[in-house]
Amino acid sequence: SRKRQQHTHHQPMADDTPIFDPQLAHYAEDQPDVSWEYLFQPSEWYVTPQVIADNYLSLAAAFGAVLVAAAIFLYARNQGIKSDWYRKLKRGSLNFKESLVLQIWLVLYIPLALSSWLVWVYGGKEFNRVLTIYALHLIVNVLYSVSLWWVRDLSLALLNLITLIGVAMFTSTQFNSVLKFASFINTPYLLFLLAYTAQFSYFWYLNEGKELLDVANMMKKGGVASSANKKGKKKAVLPKALKAKYQQKVREQREAANTPASDDEDRKDQ
Repeated sequence: SRKRQQHTHHQPMADDTPIFDPQLAHYAEDQPDVSWEYLFQPSEWYVTPQVIADNYLSLAAAFGAVLVAAAIFLYARNQGIKSDWYRKLKRGSLNFKESLVLQIWLVLYIPLALSSWLVWVYGGKEFNRVLTIYALHLIVNVLYSVSLWWVRDLSLALLNLITLIGVAMFTSTQFNSVLKFASFINTPYLLFLLAYTAQFSYFWYLNEGKELLDVANMMKKGGVASSANKKGKKKAVLPKALKAKYQQKVREQREAANTPASDDEDRKDQ
């Protein structure tokens, strides 16, 4: 189409979207506004049989990259999903089903691969800085599964998820500077990350966050039991090393508190 042909020419930039790589500025000229109506306008499509035929090797490389990411994700997941450690973790009433999360996560690799390929095709067919950011994003994406199921660290997994949201948003912004459609098709991916991170944050709080807050309160109060240990409530279960440490502190405080009382009794007896 005329708009797509104009986009492939090297023109001055007309979009105000910040560009990480200034060399890509001329690829953003005359991009059509993307909406769902685009799907019903074949003349405006960026993915056509001719484009695929001319760039099939790069398309295979784009999907090969996400296949490697998916393979690492699945391998790490299989290391911990059936472990006793993971089975014993508490889950909230709104916790997503593990099978559903897996299916959505893997399906959303498809628009990621397609977006990176389109940026390659319509961004000068070179590994530019935008694609470098995308590659770093894939690494962060994979590190989530490694930190959760392989390393088995909920706090690290949550940190990876939060980092992933930021990197994914930045990647989408840079895709938009080259081709709006490449950014547009990753909208479901960004929405899923936000929803899943919110659910995982509560999952982290139930299993590790509350425990860490109790430890912080005990440290702040000098070893006095936190509010979680009030009458009628179950005591927080601390890691063994920390539990032993703070139990010792409590014993020392009790001994120090009992010493003046025993001295007073001795004086009265005298």
